[in-house]
Amino acid sequence: MDAEEQDRELSDAALCYQAMGLSLDASPLEIERMYKLLTDEHKKKVASTDPALRDKARKDLELLREMNDKIQKSITYRAAHKEFVRKQAAAPANGKRPSPGNGKRPLHQSVLQNKQMVHCPRCNGLISKEARICTICKAPIYTAVEKLRNLFTPARVILCCFFLLAVAAVAVAILYPEKVADLKQWVSSMQQKMK
Repeated sequence: MDAEEQDRELSDAALCYQAMGLSLDASPLEIERMYKLLTDEHKKKVASTDPALRDKARKDLELLREMNDKIQKSITYRAAHKEFVRKQAAAPANGKRPSPGNGKRPLHQSVLQNKQMVHCPRCNGLISKEARICTICKAPIYTAVEKLRNLFTPARVILCCFFLLAVAAVAVAILYPEKVADLKQWVSSMQQKMK
């Protein structure tokens, strides 16, 4: 499997984890519990008297099965499952099983690479930090400097200056009407002198 296929598989699995409400370092037991909880929830909706709700619940169940299959076939899950089996085999001789919630499992290399990913501001999908265009929604990704440069274009700055001058002129006219009258007289007198 080349690096591109591995990245694609990782992003697909990451989206499935996210859609099911799981973190990427969830243990196999946590994944199994969440899958059971979600399927039970959708099975209750399948028993509904509303046909639209039943159809949607059936589609959601099928989608949930597909997501669970993708998760279980992912590199991340296989590494987690392997670690889980290893821990169970190394359980103490006193018969106590290690509890699944004790400590986090070590992160697989692909998951560590996933830490270098960010959420797209438009669609919230996971993308590489270096990406210039979102692979999911195809929206351009701007850096902070580019965002500022796009916000403060020369045309916008000039428009803002004119707007502020207009607001200042209106404020002066409202606050100092006698000064405005004096200014009008001065302008009219200057116009008469020029004729």
